[in-house]
Amino acid sequence: MAQYNVTGIVLRRVPYGETDNIITLYTRERGRVSAIAKGARKPISRLAGACETLTCGRYNLAGGKSLDIVTQAEVKDAFPSLRKDLSRLAGAQYLAEALNHFVVEEDAHPDLFTLLRAGLLLMERADDPQTAVRWYELRLLELAGYGPDLCSCVICGETVPRDNASQTDIYALSVANGGALCTDHANPNGYEDHAALTFDALDYLQHLNAHGLEHIRAVAKIPSPSEATAGLARMALRRTIRWRIDGDLRSAPFMDSLLSPGRPPDETSPHQSTVA
Repeated sequence: MAQYNVTGIVLRRVPYGETDNIITLYTRERGRVSAIAKGARKPISRLAGACETLTCGRYNLAGGKSLDIVTQAEVKDAFPSLRKDLSRLAGAQYLAEALNHFVVEEDAHPDLFTLLRAGLLLMERADDPQTAVRWYELRLLELAGYGPDLCSCVICGETVPRDNASQTDIYALSVANGGALCTDHANPNGYEDHAALTFDALDYLQHLNAHGLEHIRAVAKIPSPSEATAGLARMALRRTIRWRIDGDLRSAPFMDSLLSPGRPPDETSPHQSTVA
């Protein structure tokens, strides 16, 4: 059997049989790879730690008939701080699930691996875990080729916000058109496609979008926005992701319940109280 080595992060772990696990790795070298870790659920297994979800490790895999086989594994980073904080752990699981929906088997994108690892580190260290999630969503959309244009109206090309903008102006993020809408074209109460953004919410997303992978330390220190601003930013990006993957992320409601307690779910249009 041909063998190969990869550095990867465990996206999912599914029990198989009495003692085995099937793991889904996102690897730097080969993209997403699924493999069986035989005996990984035995208490004395040397593979157990490296097969835990959200673990970054070095894996030796051997080609199999239907699934590759994990023959050796070494933990590089278990992100221990995530496992001590349920809300941050829920956020990290969301990051992994989101990436899993944007990739296919064995299609390598090293930048996506780097993003996921940076996102997990950020979830450990960020002052505001919600901000870490929003930054990750923007970077993931960008690397997948769907990054929204947040600096100009996708209908008329007008810069948003204008130089004479008011704090009470209402903008929107058009999911279908892939970008921001100016005050003249935003109609969140009339079009379901228009996710409402206040001046502050648009500014928050623009600020996050200006921070690339090389700015992760700065992102970790970005202060929390107001609840209203955070809620609008969350809905706008959640709708965009839902549009691109044609479905919902299963981990989102649990994460939201921990990171955004008391917030209305996506479908209840939280902009109504802000944009009336």
